[in-house]
Amino acid sequence: MLLLLILALATLLIFGNSRKKYQFAKDLPSIDPWYPLLGNGLMFIGKSPEDRFENFVGAFQRTDRLFKLWFGPKLALGTCHPDLIQQVTNHPECIERPLFFYKQLRLTKGLLVARHALWKSQRKVLNSTFNLRILHSFIPIFVDCSRKLIDRLEQAPREDAINLYQYVSHCTLEMVCGTTLGMENLRRASGSRFLRHIERAMVIMGDRILSLHLQIDLVYVFTPAFWREMYSLMLNQRYAAEIIEKRRRKLMTDGLQKTADNDQDGYRKPQIFLDQILSTKRAGESFDDDEIQHNVRTMIAAGNDTSALAISHCCLWLAMYPEIQERVYQEINALYASPEAEITPDGLKSLIFTEMCIKETLRLSGPAPNIARETLANVELDGLTVPKGTVIILSLYAMHRRQDLWGPKADIFDPENFSEDNCRQRPTGTFIPFSSGPRDCIGGRYAMISMKIIIIYILRNFKLSTKIQPEQLRYRFGPTLKLAFDHTIRLERREG
Repeated sequence: MLLLLILALATLLIFGNSRKKYQFAKDLPSIDPWYPLLGNGLMFIGKSPEDRFENFVGAFQRTDRLFKLWFGPKLALGTCHPDLIQQVTNHPECIERPLFFYKQLRLTKGLLVARHALWKSQRKVLNSTFNLRILHSFIPIFVDCSRKLIDRLEQAPREDAINLYQYVSHCTLEMVCGTTLGMENLRRASGSRFLRHIERAMVIMGDRILSLHLQIDLVYVFTPAFWREMYSLMLNQRYAAEIIEKRRRKLMTDGLQKTADNDQDGYRKPQIFLDQILSTKRAGESFDDDEIQHNVRTMIAAGNDTSALAISHCCLWLAMYPEIQERVYQEINALYASPEAEITPDGLKSLIFTEMCIKETLRLSGPAPNIARETLANVELDGLTVPKGTVIILSLYAMHRRQDLWGPKADIFDPENFSEDNCRQRPTGTFIPFSSGPRDCIGGRYAMISMKIIIIYILRNFKLSTKIQPEQLRYRFGPTLKLAFDHTIRLERREG
């Protein structure tokens, strides 16, 4: 009886404090149903991952501008309106990432999760490590990994459809590890083990984010998943530390590897990220070991799953629309009919319709459906004074399907949405698959180059088909946009 009384008093105290703290939002629309302490939890509790996703997106689609969303007693604001999204992503007091959304990644000193002061100092100097010359230097790695992907797909069963994502994910993981740590480190047995444990840790973290009870650290540490994750992280930290120390000694001895003088194009000798960060100075000081570790693993974690999903989604859309697939194939074949044809930056730039299809994929099924910000100070937003410490959730998925922006067929796959004329007529900020503003994704151009090259290799070798229909597509609630079922695609070897 005493325990129930204490719980009741605690509930009233928390509820009372919350009402006072969040009085500023009293006139904003709410999402129903809502209950004290539980908030909008019934959108998620007892629901399948697909229903969670649809309930969450539905909240944004039903409300045009700002609205209230309750995570238990904690308030967040939400919107999918392009004007408000631009205001938030470009506001200097809205560059913080809310830690409770990203803590499971355990990368608090890397660009993705770092608090604003550390992020600002890192981003300023790391921007140069993703300039076009360096990105073009990764083309040989992208090509090498794509060829290996085709070899694996050649061994896949022909009579049945396969889950293409499984194959592509391994390829993109090789790519991002190769461009971050160097391909020579992945060819050793320890490199293969590193890839396996990266994959395992990411699966465990993804499952944790989808399980509300595992968000509680005291519960999570008593699960087998916690110990498996810790073991994988320990091995990967140790392996990364060995590579970092090895590269540091080499750079001290030889200096940073420069592109050969006779390489006028500057894209044939990869300039890996680890070399760049080891040689970069910030206010005259080098990055410490923890920052290097966190940023190396951030690039791997952020670059792998997102690229793999985008490519798999794109291939699925092309399999569902064979006439569009044929047009992409003809464009690729005109430039790269021969397996020996060299893939160059200028050639990639010429694949205009292919890029339109990739962008349309990122519009309808971009791998990052939502982004979140936390205010660093009081911010004026849509006539409302939003206090410091308020979390704002922005649904890119909902914005990219708004009929007032994309027309009555906003849910239909139509690459012509990205024709030159249509892009010119569309307001700025209505298509931001890599976010926007100062804290946008540093790897957006990296992703576009790698996606183009993988699609070149897949379509040049295989014709894609699927029994999945567009109206059957359903997605799961999570940090990235994953299908509720496999990317089941049948591969047919192209003649010649």
